[in-house]
Amino acid sequence: SHDDSIVCAKPLMLVKGVGEQTACYINLVGELFSRASKSKQPHLKLDTPANIKNFVRELFAFESIEKLIMICADKNLKVSQVITLSEGDSASTTFNLNEALKFALMADAKFVVFAHNHLDSDAKPSTADVETTKTLVQKFAFNKIAVFDHIITNGESEFSFRDMDFFYDWFREIHVDLDEILKENKIKNLKMNCSTDVEKKLIELMLYSK
Repeated sequence: SHDDSIVCAKPLMLVKGVGEQTACYINLVGELFSRASKSKQPHLKLDTPANIKNFVRELFAFESIEKLIMICADKNLKVSQVITLSEGDSASTTFNLNEALKFALMADAKFVVFAHNHLDSDAKPSTADVETTKTLVQKFAFNKIAVFDHIITNGESEFSFRDMDFFYDWFREIHVDLDEILKENKIKNLKMNCSTDVEKKLIELMLYSK
């Protein structure tokens, strides 16, 4: 409704020179772009790390709050559902893990990608982010769903847990073969390339140099 548009546009009207009509127009363009991006989700193929990062970047392009989302994909590597698991401060760690698993099973997900955004900081994960991701990876693996990645974005750059050596160690730690899960779910042509050794060492230093 017109009244709803005005309410949504009010923060823009605080900017000098932006009137009601201009604010409503900017708000409408942003909303239409967001809907257009989301309408493409079922047709998008998540077959490479680059495609996944681009998709995450689009999903969070106009977010004004922190969110944790779960992207579910089918055996053909196509996005089947995008589910918001949590919103607000510390969104990546304040959610129900069992509920996330239930949603993935209901969506018949063959593999999933988790992603969350940082609004006022870089894309470096916190200790809580690392611990939460490890729990997710292992819990889903026991239920024959591969967590392909957890990506953190701040709008300018992305951090990928998949690029880290220890990401694969989490599967080995519970004696689960990631390739076997992918094979069992009939997933083919998933390019799981990692960063170079130099890049991985730099990220490890960044994480553990405290």
